[in-house]
Amino acid sequence: MSSLDLSLFPDGPASVYRMGHTMLAREGVLFLDPAAPVGESQRQIPCTLFPSPLSSTHYKSVLDMQPMINTLYRRVSRDYMFLESTLQSVLGDEFIKRLWEICVHTQAARNTRSAVGLLRSDYMLHCSGHECSMKQVEVNTISVSLATMSQRVQIAHKHISAVFKRTPAPPLNQAAERTADLLALANLEYIHTVPEAQTTSILIVVTENDTNFYDQNYMMALLQSEQHLPVIRKDLEELVRCMRVVDRRIFIGDTEISVCYYRIGYDPSHYSEDVWRVRAMLEGSKALQIPDVAMQLCGTKRMQQRLTDPETLDKFLWDSSKEERNKLMNLFAKQFSLCNSPEGDQMAKDGITHPDLWVLKPQREGGGNNYFGQELVDMLKRLEGKEERGAYILMERLRAPLTPNYLISPRHNKDCLELTNTIQEIGVFGFYIARGDKLSHDVTAGYLVRSKGAQTEDGGVSSGRAYMDSLDLVD
Repeated sequence: MSSLDLSLFPDGPASVYRMGHTMLAREGVLFLDPAAPVGESQRQIPCTLFPSPLSSTHYKSVLDMQPMINTLYRRVSRDYMFLESTLQSVLGDEFIKRLWEICVHTQAARNTRSAVGLLRSDYMLHCSGHECSMKQVEVNTISVSLATMSQRVQIAHKHISAVFKRTPAPPLNQAAERTADLLALANLEYIHTVPEAQTTSILIVVTENDTNFYDQNYMMALLQSEQHLPVIRKDLEELVRCMRVVDRRIFIGDTEISVCYYRIGYDPSHYSEDVWRVRAMLEGSKALQIPDVAMQLCGTKRMQQRLTDPETLDKFLWDSSKEERNKLMNLFAKQFSLCNSPEGDQMAKDGITHPDLWVLKPQREGGGNNYFGQELVDMLKRLEGKEERGAYILMERLRAPLTPNYLISPRHNKDCLELTNTIQEIGVFGFYIARGDKLSHDVTAGYLVRSKGAQTEDGGVSSGRAYMDSLDLVD
């Protein structure tokens, strides 16, 4: 990307910044700032000024694999013996242990209702020598979000690019509409299996003063205007006070809840003892869970490391060809367990010796939890000989090509719009509904891009260390 032609902007970079900020704000690319005074709580989500290029071949390679990923995670989430054997090494983590206890105690209830999957598979373009290919970073199974914002950023990028006479070629992005479709179909699935249900509503489970309020609000508007579905938005502590259970049916007031869509619940800090009891009641109910606790556990790093094993793919994707399974294997970044074993000891030693080749990951969702460089070395040394080391995995460090772009953030000096080297993480959304082994809905639709400065190790959009982006497909 070349430097900007500023001839149309008499104030130079400051004018470009204001133009970009205005167009992003016009499309509603916003966070809620709960600390700000009433009426001043909107803040712009950090974004790139232009979409980032990606080969259409690389994009298609991950889009084509999403149905297999949907199938893999759906089947794994219903194999309790496999879940238990895989998670055994990380049950020393109190959070994982509590989730697993709920999973065990509510297994019978889960087996009587349909399974609903809303997944996002995240990838980076990894270059080794002259060869570049997409590699999976993780699969998000809970609080899968920002579908509406991804579309809004793409629209804003189209308008910004037009000002500079650029014509990007974005892929079709219907992540928000397909999320709304999934929730509406899940509601119908509930009514089919609980025919005595009268007035039903979708429950979106959030945290108090959630920064992603606008993303959630746009989804609520889609459900209400396009699907004509009532939606209730409650934080976990509110549910402690207002939720009641009658014959395994969930009610808030007189409204019966058909679907619980979690936008929270992936971190121990989200749970008080009362909230743990609420989560267990929801899991034991007839209401469809997005995700249920078994699927949430499939998103742990230990589980995702186990799923990179060829024998595991053979077990769960038995109806796919060897060629298809090999394609999926080639998407996986190398991941290794750090259990207390000779193999785990050797991997820990390799991490300490060659920290630049690895990322150390704990069993936690959300950005900012990973260890790099000297921090990785220090953590592995601290964990030496301890059982808790088994709760971490080592993943190969991916080397993405650098993409020059301009970054727009409230944190930046508005008079200093500089060309910055960035790297991209690209998420693909997958959706399914299944009753037992029978699929009634299986869709891949839409994407999410987050970019960060080349020197930024880790962190999310909400922390200001990553920037929302969109794609410009190139041949």
